[in-house]
Amino acid sequence: MPEHHFIKQQPHPPWEDSHRAMPGPPARPPSESPPISSPPSPPSSSPSGRRGSNGGGAGPDASHGGGGSSTAGSDVALDAGATSRARAAFSVVYDETIDAVFKADSKAAGLAKLRPYLDANMSKESADAFQECCGKLFVLSRVHTSMAPEVSFAKVQEITDALSRACSMASHAAAPLVAGLVTGLKRFVEQRILPNGALDHITKQGFRLPANEVGALLDRYRWPHDAKRTQVLHILRKTLEAVAELRTTSDAAVRGSESIEEARLILNHSHERLVRTMESVLDEHATRADPTLVLGQSLFVAVSRVAQVQEQENVHRLQSRSWPPLHSRVQTVFAEAEARAKAAVKAEAKAKAKVAEEVAMATAKAAAEAEAATVAETAKEAAKEAAEEANRERLERYKVHEQVPPICPPCLPHSNPHLKPTQSHPHSMCAGRGGGGKGGGDESQALAQALA
Repeated sequence: MPEHHFIKQQPHPPWEDSHRAMPGPPARPPSESPPISSPPSPPSSSPSGRRGSNGGGAGPDASHGGGGSSTAGSDVALDAGATSRARAAFSVVYDETIDAVFKADSKAAGLAKLRPYLDANMSKESADAFQECCGKLFVLSRVHTSMAPEVSFAKVQEITDALSRACSMASHAAAPLVAGLVTGLKRFVEQRILPNGALDHITKQGFRLPANEVGALLDRYRWPHDAKRTQVLHILRKTLEAVAELRTTSDAAVRGSESIEEARLILNHSHERLVRTMESVLDEHATRADPTLVLGQSLFVAVSRVAQVQEQENVHRLQSRSWPPLHSRVQTVFAEAEARAKAAVKAEAKAKAKVAEEVAMATAKAAAEAEAATVAETAKEAAKEAAEEANRERLERYKVHEQVPPICPPCLPHSNPHLKPTQSHPHSMCAGRGGGGKGGGDESQALAQALA
């Protein structure tokens, strides 16, 4: 698929054909070739016919290319003092170059149509070098999708550098024109042709790229980080996610369905969901990504082809799978239902038994705790009573001790400094001597027994 498969050719407006009747630099209205104000944006595949109203691009972005005109790169080589005739000559040669390289059916036909314009505006040496460069770009623009983007951009740089060196050797009055053509042609290829490779990369892989890798892919193809890239990024991510979901659902339906009727129903629903998703995504983002809607239409067609391939694969897999007969499926359904009912009864009985066991364990635990509390309380009361009994006994012994009279010790001589040596203490007489000695001994024994 060529890189410009999004470009739809349209007939040239009649007023432009008059300028192309004879090769040369016919003048154009100044409004058709204003100086470029910003670099053209990457391709969005709009079907605009000519490049006279837009910045530096053919076909795809002619109506919204980010400003400027078909003289992309002219300000680089043509200074402000260039005549309107020189600018018009540049515009004509540039337009014919774009047509010859990117819109011609064959390289020979495109270059044959371009050659008279080159001969009329530059030397033979420069015309030969420029024609050779255009032939190489013609081939590269149709095979770059089979290369890595880094290789494609390097190849463009190599071709245009060789052209610049060849033209710089020829000293002629048209040198600024040739330099501007080289610059404009290089910018057009790098910003309008090669970035289309990102979309081709996704479609050729059957939309199997992971959705989270879209940003990295656009970076490899040098898409600028602008509002248009954001819309394209959303479209491609949602599209890849939708296609991945279609494949996953289809595989699950073919593998896990109980009948071919059930599988077909699931597959139909998944296909309808893909269509609704694509319509919603394109309605939300396609207009802002490409006002001409050609990008959205092309993407929708590509997704439809992927869905058709997936549907054919599903049909083949459904036919190759051995489905059980209807009566067997019915018996299987009833058997599964009966098995589910039995399993439910068993589960319920098991749950009840578990609840009863938990209740019994809780009751036993409560009874054991109550019994332990009772035993502890009984022991506490017994200890309390024993303590009270011991206190009563000690109190009685104390009372008995208080009632016993004091015992006089054996009569011993006392030395009293206030008494004369011949006097004795009135109580110094021993009770044991004379008639009261026996009674004192009995009281001593009774006191000793009480204290014991």
